[in-house]
Amino acid sequence: MPDERIPGKLIGAIVAVGSLAFIGILTETVMTVLFPQLMREFNVDTATVQWITTIYLLVVAATMPLSSYLNRRFKHRTLFLAAVALAVLGSLIMIVGHAFPVILIARVIQGMGSGVATPLMINIILEQSPKSKVGRLMGVGSLVITVAPAIGPTVGGAVSSILPWRAIFVIVIPIVLLISLPV
Repeated sequence: MPDERIPGKLIGAIVAVGSLAFIGILTETVMTVLFPQLMREFNVDTATVQWITTIYLLVVAATMPLSSYLNRRFKHRTLFLAAVALAVLGSLIMIVGHAFPVILIARVIQGMGSGVATPLMINIILEQSPKSKVGRLMGVGSLVITVAPAIGPTVGGAVSSILPWRAIFVIVIPIVLLISLPV
């Protein structure tokens, strides 16, 4: 029915989970412009530093297929809060980590959070939206997922040109915590 309304609570949930997915994808692409700095700081070569994005993407790809199981086993709120906790924990480790293997562990943790958040947004849209609004909301969700990688390198370059690279994760933590407040 065209007059079906999207409940405010549903919009809030989609915005919160979509924002978390956006930040997860953004931090993935932000890292690519930081490779030269990371190579110098950790004294690693190009092939090694690329593991920062590779391991993240591998974990996201391994976590996403589990979303169906997780969605059946846990409430959406629980999954969202777990994804928030993983994003914050990974960011904290990125801030304080001073060895390359520690940074990789942080990326694994962040990848698990993103691997939960992105499909969770889609599950919420498909399961809770009025049927007449699913297409529109899926379009908005897809926009969130596709814009983040497009602007990530620009954001990373802009922030790292005036602040140390770890500042990106200092900025991310309050944003992630802020989006989790209404949930």
